[in-house]
Amino acid sequence: MNLPAGVDRPLSIPEIVDRSVTLAVRRWRTLLFLVLIEGVPIGILRVFVPERPVALTLLWLVPDVIIVALLSGAVVVAVAATVAIPSAGTALRTAAHRFGAVLGTLLLGWALQVLIAALAFVVAVLIGLPFAIMGPIGAVAIGAGAALIGFLAVFPGVCLVSAIAVPIVVLERVSPWKGLTIAFRRAGNAGWRRAWLLGLSLFAVTLAPALLIGFGMDTLIEVTGLSGLKFAEELLTDVVTLGFGIVVGTVMSIEMRVRYEGADLEAVLDHGEASAVSGHANGAVSSAPTRSAGSE
Repeated sequence: MNLPAGVDRPLSIPEIVDRSVTLAVRRWRTLLFLVLIEGVPIGILRVFVPERPVALTLLWLVPDVIIVALLSGAVVVAVAATVAIPSAGTALRTAAHRFGAVLGTLLLGWALQVLIAALAFVVAVLIGLPFAIMGPIGAVAIGAGAALIGFLAVFPGVCLVSAIAVPIVVLERVSPWKGLTIAFRRAGNAGWRRAWLLGLSLFAVTLAPALLIGFGMDTLIEVTGLSGLKFAEELLTDVVTLGFGIVVGTVMSIEMRVRYEGADLEAVLDHGEASAVSGHANGAVSSAPTRSAGSE
């Protein structure tokens, strides 16, 4: 079977990371061009307007979210194409057809993450209040500890759902809500332990390196006074998050479908609808729908 990203069997977590690195290396030109579309203007803005007023930050946030939504879909297209590596232009044109769905999925995913963080705070307050008799320090410590444990137990799985929902929406052509529903179902099929480990690995290979890059570059800027390094910082963090992060999320999404709904996917391919995920000769993802099991 000619499956997207070459995922033709269930993979272990190290194999998922290895496959993601291989795809990123082989398609680095397309992926780098897509990342530069978002990274260059923001990098320039950070260099020349280091102390942005709140109004300017909010004003830039809207177009930035729009650009990220378009680029996220384009990266998924570039990763999933199987016949040939699409150009950045081809990936962008193909992703434009699913732009609204990707934007809605990103907004829902971010809202879900904020909700989980807010619930952790509420849990901290509720648990800490009964211990207020111990004094404010003791109550805060107990409440914060309980909230942190709960947060760490749930949040990696939430990040996994958010990460695999975008590829589902792009490749399986479903609505944002349906994409999140399918993502939750597949995460549930994986079980808490595997979903937690997948989410943790996402953090380990994307967010953690981005945070380290940001901290290291900020320290270097303070020491050297070279504000131009903010441009490099922006590009590096975008390469890790917007580029490689979506590559990993796409491979995870396809792997989970192959693992838990392989019979459905094979049936779709056998009936000649594989173009929805395998792409045309130019490497773009077709507009033909590929339905997931249980998506009806």
